[in-house]
Amino acid sequence: SGLRYQISLPGGRLPMSVARGAQLIGVAFSVWRSDRRRAALCWRLGGSVAGFTACSTEDAAVAKEKFESLALGFQEATPSVSSTTHEGMMRLLQQRTVEMPTGILSEKAMAGLLEGGAGAEVLDRGFPWQEHDFLDGEEENARILTGFESAFARQTGAAPPEWQGLEVALDDPENLRASLDLSVAYIKNYELDRCEILLGRYALPACRARGLPWIAKALQDYATLRMKQNRQAEAMLLLEDLESMLPPHPIMLHNLGLAYNSLRMHDKAMAAFEQAVALKNGEMAYDDHWNIGITLNHTKRHRDAFLQLIRALELAPSDPKVDDVTLAKLNNTIGSCLQAASEEVPIEHAATRLGLSHEAEPYFRESARLYAGVIGKKHHLYGSAVHALSRNLVAQGRNQEAEPLLHEALWIEALKNGIHPTPCHAMLTELLDIHATGALPKEELAKYHDLLRVMLMHLHCRGFAADGNGGIVMQAIAKILMLSGQELARPALALLQKGLQLVEGHVEDVEDTSWIQLMIRLDMKKAEASLALPDNSAGHAALPQTEGWLLEGPWGMPEGSGAALGLYLPTATAEPAASATEQ
Repeated sequence: SGLRYQISLPGGRLPMSVARGAQLIGVAFSVWRSDRRRAALCWRLGGSVAGFTACSTEDAAVAKEKFESLALGFQEATPSVSSTTHEGMMRLLQQRTVEMPTGILSEKAMAGLLEGGAGAEVLDRGFPWQEHDFLDGEEENARILTGFESAFARQTGAAPPEWQGLEVALDDPENLRASLDLSVAYIKNYELDRCEILLGRYALPACRARGLPWIAKALQDYATLRMKQNRQAEAMLLLEDLESMLPPHPIMLHNLGLAYNSLRMHDKAMAAFEQAVALKNGEMAYDDHWNIGITLNHTKRHRDAFLQLIRALELAPSDPKVDDVTLAKLNNTIGSCLQAASEEVPIEHAATRLGLSHEAEPYFRESARLYAGVIGKKHHLYGSAVHALSRNLVAQGRNQEAEPLLHEALWIEALKNGIHPTPCHAMLTELLDIHATGALPKEELAKYHDLLRVMLMHLHCRGFAADGNGGIVMQAIAKILMLSGQELARPALALLQKGLQLVEGHVEDVEDTSWIQLMIRLDMKKAEASLALPDNSAGHAALPQTEGWLLEGPWGMPEGSGAALGLYLPTATAEPAASATEQ
């Protein structure tokens, strides 16, 4: 259940300052559901472009636009891997510091002329853009969001995506209100990169310069963005900062509980959720049962969790604010609870394990069906649902049914703004496991080749292919390439050598990587052995590929990517080949 909020101020001008934050009275939060974004990624499998049989021209255009935008400055929207791993987040919590983005302020704001909540009366007008539910389908959602963006550009005289000069326009409180409105609309559509620029670079610093109530709204929005970016530790610290400014409120406690759960601080999460219920005189709505059920499931009290979640599903339809996206999430949570319970059953009780997995399946299918109907089959929430269904079918031994769903989920994962090495590696490992069962023949692995190259390039462009986390993704990709045939042994070896280098130099996490290094070296031996075999490409369409194949594709490559990735193998007769965009 998503982070939810909206600041509602009483009528009249409120002269407030940061120093009076503890005295802020009358701030209420109303519900909104943020876990929706337009599916800007549109592809049709089966096309053929210069021999790339699994990637259509639409796919290539989406990837090309994404890589170019990252090269032009969107990198600041991407966190370092260390801030998104559990160990890295624990270090952040120990330090109790949040690294805020580099903000741009006008001369007026820097001079302190806007302090004391200047212009707060405009917040009473509300936030119409973020209140849109974005349940109109992929194309219509994209059209509506573009319309909001264009209206904001006309209003402020600044142009997306960089919004240069916007800091001066934000001296007008109406423009600042609109910037917060558009930022949340971006979040609801999972346009996280664009939100980072608008909110992090411009709106948040401008709100901080004005003080309360502006900063309360901005911090809440920015905490939501950090949650969507898998930066839960920073979100929690932002919310705790906000909590120190405002009186306790159920929605604020709800958001804190979500952050605590994501950080495996389940006792604190339960305390926050129970305090939220207490503030409502003990009355539990569907989402209270939902939150408590999730927390019980995390602590492996699956039976108690299931009862809470079923009660949430019974109550949810009677709430006028509940839509199909909320119901999809709730169904997915119930399926995950049953699947987790199945995995806790001893393996010797195979019938019980299978029965629980079978019982979970309809909930996963309903979740995917609801998502497909309102946000489309390219949205990352739909991708999460079909991935969960794929895992469920594997648990039931139905690997052939699971594989197409995993393929679908992998494409969504490879192109979404919130791409991260951890889910990429997990899904690639699942693909290797399905292949090992015989459910995915060798000749069908070719449909994954473009996907793997796009995933590699996207991780690289966001800075996620520069440490051990990226190294183990490279190893997983290399394994799939080696299984595809001798013609891809050289690209696989290049990935393994680079992956080993990254894992050996990894210092961020406390985990011992010696076993991973050993496995990569064994895979390198296999690749080298394959290269030593006689060339068997005669009479076949597939010719041996160089490591440059990894950098090719109709989506293009940012300049210098080949050198940055360092995937070239030394040769005795030739210099390393340049990528297509470097020639």
